[in-house]
Amino acid sequence: MFQVTVLKERSAIVSISFIKAYAIKYVTTTIILICIVLTYELFSNGVTSLMMRLSVFLPLIYGLILLSLKTFLPYKRWTRQWLMMSMVTLMTGMFLFGVFEIYGNQNIFVPYIFYVGYGLLGCSFFSIIVEGRTSE
Repeated sequence: MFQVTVLKERSAIVSISFIKAYAIKYVTTTIILICIVLTYELFSNGVTSLMMRLSVFLPLIYGLILLSLKTFLPYKRWTRQWLMMSMVTLMTGMFLFGVFEIYGNQNIFVPYIFYVGYGLLGCSFFSIIVEGRTSE
């Protein structure tokens, strides 16, 4: 009886309203980033950066990753928070790299933002693997 309740709590069934809420959240974030990038391009006299334009796609990619992980693997809230923090860190790093690229300047601290983002991403995937092994 106890194992049945545990299995019901850990089931990876995702409702349609949950999928809609995820889609709305990440599409809204993408639209806001598109507006920021277009506004920045407008005020920089049409000069833009590839990294800045690619930062727009990160919320969509992360949203798909999070949704597929939630569908197939049950994971805890802090793992999702690590994934979100890595998304924000990588988006910030890409945007800053684009700003410095437009102005022809370099900063020694921008690569460290990418290292932190990749570290958070690695920690979150490691925690998903550990959680999957402990739930078996």
